[in-house]
Amino acid sequence: MNYSPNGPYIFTNPKSRNYGSSVEQLFISPGRKRNNLLFMKSKMEEKKEREMNALDKHIQWIFERGENRKTKTLCPHCKAKKVKYFSVRYTRLGYSGKKSDIGCSLGIPYSACEDCLNKIKGEKTEIFPFKFSVIDGFPTVYDQKKAIELFLWAFNLKRPLKKETIFQFFFEE
Repeated sequence: MNYSPNGPYIFTNPKSRNYGSSVEQLFISPGRKRNNLLFMKSKMEEKKEREMNALDKHIQWIFERGENRKTKTLCPHCKAKKVKYFSVRYTRLGYSGKKSDIGCSLGIPYSACEDCLNKIKGEKTEIFPFKFSVIDGFPTVYDQKKAIELFLWAFNLKRPLKKETIFQFFFEE
């Protein structure tokens, strides 16, 4: 795709549930906000490129950019290389078989560079790269929030996050 935005895409329609927010803010939000963006992305993917509007192009751009960001935080184990992966340990909380019965453990100690990957591997764990599409796989909003906080740490993004700050993070090479 040959699209280069000038700034964050801000929803300006007062009737929109996203009024005043930016695509970038929705992208790093858990639950309904992120799901709303995923819905817009699915609708956008049904269109041909010539039918895409500015919002469609911006959504496609941010999802592509979310897959190739380079982390900025050093590995908590060796403190020499940048973190590249994190592990998640899933736990069954109930017995109904619902997604809400599954919880997970993740956090800074469970992240590592490529050389320290063995330190975060274990039984019943899955290893994931720091790619923003991974967030969608977490079963609960609470787990998505934990994952987003871990991503903010890995990419050295500090709260409060302004629309322009988030945009610059995704815009930079």
